Formats: sequence, structure tokens, C-alpha cells
Amino acid sequence: TIETLTAYRKVFTSEIKKHRGRVVDAKGDAILAEFASVVDAVGCTVEIQRELAEQNAKLPDERRMDFRIGINLGDVVVKDDVIYGDGVNIAARVESLAEGGGICISGSVYAQVRNKLKLEYEFLGKKEVKNIAEPVPVYRIGMEEGAQATQKDIPPEERLVFPPKQAPSLKLPDRPSLAVLPFVNMSGDPEQEYFSDGITEDLITDLSRLPRLFVIASNSVFTYKGKPTDVRRVGEELGVRYVLEGSVRKAGNRVRINAQLVDAASGEHLWARRYDRELHDIFALQDEISRDIATELEVKLVEGEQARVWRSTTSDLEAYDLALRGRELYRRFNRADLARGRRLIEKALELDPGYTYAIVLLGWTYYVEGTSGWSKSSQACFDRAVELGNQALALNDALGDAYALLSVAYRYKGEYDRGLEYGERGVNLNPDDADSNAVFAGLLVRAGRGEDALERIEIAWRLNPLPPNWYLNVLGGAYRSLERFEEAIAVFRECVERSADELGANIGLTLSYMLAGREKEGRAQARHVLRINPDFSSSSDPFVTAYRDPVTRERYATLLRKAGLPD
Repeated sequence: TIETLTAYRKVFTSEIKKHRGRVVDAKGDAILAEFASVVDAVGCTVEIQRELAEQNAKLPDERRMDFRIGINLGDVVVKDDVIYGDGVNIAARVESLAEGGGICISGSVYAQVRNKLKLEYEFLGKKEVKNIAEPVPVYRIGMEEGAQATQKDIPPEERLVFPPKQAPSLKLPDRPSLAVLPFVNMSGDPEQEYFSDGITEDLITDLSRLPRLFVIASNSVFTYKGKPTDVRRVGEELGVRYVLEGSVRKAGNRVRINAQLVDAASGEHLWARRYDRELHDIFALQDEISRDIATELEVKLVEGEQARVWRSTTSDLEAYDLALRGRELYRRFNRADLARGRRLIEKALELDPGYTYAIVLLGWTYYVEGTSGWSKSSQACFDRAVELGNQALALNDALGDAYALLSVAYRYKGEYDRGLEYGERGVNLNPDDADSNAVFAGLLVRAGRGEDALERIEIAWRLNPLPPNWYLNVLGGAYRSLERFEEAIAVFRECVERSADELGANIGLTLSYMLAGREKEGRAQARHVLRINPDFSSSSDPFVTAYRDPVTRERYATLLRKAGLPD
């Protein structure tokens, strides 16, 4: 027994080392190991069970040893190189649910590996386990012959390869860096979430305009909304030195905002303020908070720059409120909510026709409608977006978001040079705005400048480390333009996995399959495109016509027709 156990231990330790893990503890027939990558952990255990099965086959039944393995992804406490905590406890409980020779994983592991390791996964349900408050989702990994285990065994098209590849701990920028966590709604009314979210986004917008301050974009910070957060972990995940957190309480005609600035490296509270104001002072209050933070971080504004940095907005509180509600609705990116959001934004402009932010916001609703195929005339939508973008710039020619809107609207109208011009002006005006950089990257893709697009999307990704889906569309398009088709497929597959009915991602995936010679998969994906938009046209859809090069446009249209999409 000892001889067999010793031999099998060597299999464990050898594979753990090979997969970049470390043995934390080993007593009797139990081993506790830790990995930096959950993909490595799962790949390692599959290889271990296969090797042990081969060894067992050489032994008589009474001498065979079957091991159960459980894997969890979670936080641990480290002391003297030993790890403790629920992260370990759940792994132990999951292990007890496995069969001899089998592997069980928690839901947190499954979420990370399901698209990265080509294995069979069987959901066993949510299990009540000892000393863990919430039921744990548990999956069994199939050990059938032929299942793939490690990244090197996965076909290139199945790998998730998203540059810029972020290190586990991002390098701090060479200037003060800040993440503004979503301010908590303390009003006791869930319907007021849009207001606290709006305060957060406005602060991010204001602060990102400071030339000597690096600010993480709103998409990334809102992934922490409603979750308990450790500022040290936030700092590591987003690559920032400082974190701003706070709360908003709106009652009657008064608002109270509590804000505190924390050094993410040490956890030290650097600054805290409570602001009590009449609601009509909310705009001055946002500027005051931004100035306080800038002062605390020793960001000096040169004289005359404040006029550009401290944005001018509407003085009509009701218009501001309507615009916030409209923005929250249209960003759900479905047809019904876009229409509802547009009506609210239009009401805001009835109250204040010069409200430039609402003008641009209204333009974006038309752009989304045009690109999503929700209008009888996409070109009419793009014409309206251009009209609104120019209207906003006539009132404020330093409005970066207006340049971004005009750049994409002109692109879809076929005015490629003008689109590039506006896109470049937008990023030059506000180089630290993540979305402006990503929008410009998309323009570069359509202009056939794939390498430049990749460089620009890297900038956007660093400013927004947890980006929205449309960033993936841009990245996939950049890969495709460089004929890196399998990488494009991997990116578009991830995008479709996140949002099954996103038209652009489905078209991008269909085209990438066809370009890679995977016609069967391309035709299957094309059928899904038609389910999303039965009126799709391979030659006149904005997705195709947005490309500057006529040869590229014709090539793409031909391949989409070959996939089964109508002309």
C-alpha cells in the first residue's frame, strides 16, 4: 500500500509542478495544491486522473487506488505558506462529492474554464455543504476517452486569446491613478439607482479630463456594483493606486453624498468628506468633489484649463434627471428600452434645448438603432446622428463624445476620411477616454489599418480593463483585417457567448468562419443572423458598407452570401 501510494504521490507532484502549481500540504492520502491559473489546475487534474487510471490498470483490483479531486476558485488567507479560508473549504467539500477516479469543480471554476477547456461538464446541482452558508454549484468533469485537457491540446479556434494580455497585477501608470467605484444608493428606493449611477459616471467623466490623472472607465468599475469589495484587490485588478468610494442619499429636494479616497496599496483612508446640498446644487457639488480629489492627489490645473475641464452642463435639474434615466434605458441595448430611453432624452431637451450632453446622447440612440437593424432606413438614422453631433459641437466644440459620435456616424455614411478626422480629434482632445480610443480603433479597422487598431485598442483596454462587448467586436475586426482568422473567431465567439443576439458579433463570427474556410460553421452562424434580423442584406448592411476598401466590401459581401445570407 505504501509503495503504491508513494508512486501515485509522484504522479501528483510531477503534474502539479508541470502545470505551474505548488503543493501546499500533503498528509496521508490527501494533497492540497494551489495554482495561479484555474485552467492549469483543471488541466493538471485531468492528466493526473488519466495517469492514475493507466497505473491502476496494471494492478490487481485489491491494490488499485482511486482518488477523488475537487477544485475551487476563491480567496484564501496565506500564513507561513499555508492557505486557509472558504476558498480551501469549498474545494474540500467539492472533492467529497466526486467519485473515485473523478473530478468535481465548483461553479466559479466552471465559469472560467467552460470555453477554454474542451471537456464534458455535467451539472450536479447546487449542493448544501458543511460550514458554507450558500449552496455551491457543482459540476462533474467527464473523463471519457478523447476529452481535451490542456491549453496546448485545444484547437486554435477554441482558445480565448485576448490581447492586450493583462498581467495578474497591472503595472501602475506613471501618474496618479484612480478608480471610482459605483456610489451606493442609500435612498431606500431601488428606482433611484440611475441617480447614484449617474453621479458616479459624471465624476469619472470629469476626472478623466484631468491631463495628469489616470482614471479607469465606467464599464470596468461598474462590474463591482452591488458586491462587497476589497480596495486592495480592486487596485490590483484595475492597476490603480487610489480608489474613490461613496454613497448617495436623495430625499425630497436634498441630496447627501459621502465620499472617501483610499490608498489601494495600503488600505489607508487619505480623505473623506460629507456633502449636504440642495438638489439644485448637484452640478456644483460634482465639480467640488472632483476638485477636492484633484487637490488631494496633487494634480495641478494650469490657469485657463479649468474652463475646459470642469464641464458645463444643464442648469435644469429635471432635464438632467431625465437624461440619466434615458441613458440607463438605452444602454440596455434592446429595441424597446432604446425607444423608451429616447423619449426621456427628448423630454430633457424640451426642457433645455441647449443641453449638449443630452443632444449627443440622443445621437447615440440613432446610431445604435441604425447599426442594430431596428430601422427601415439605417442611413436615415446615421444622418440624424450626424445632425445631432454637429448641433452639439456648435454649442461646445470641446465635447469629446460628440467627435466620437460623428466619427462613427460618418463612417457608416461612407465618408471615411471625415470619420477618421473626427475620431482623431476626439482622442487628441481627450486621450485618456477609453471609449474614444476604442471608437477610433474601430474606425482604423474599417480603414484597413489593423496594426494601428490593435495599438489603439490596447490603450482603451488599459483604461477599461473589464470592457464591454463592443470592445471585443473591435478587437475581432482588427484580427480579421490582419488575416488572423482563428483569433478573430475566438474573440467573436466570446462576444456571442456573452450576448447571443448581438447582431454585429454574429455577423463578425459568420464572416470570420467563412474567411477561415470553416464554411459549415459559417452557414450555421448565418442562420442565427437571420433570426436576429430577417431583413439582413449582405451587400447593403452597414456592417459591410462601413469598410473603406471596395474590394474588401465585395469580398465580405460575397462570403456572407455564400454563407446563406441574402443579397
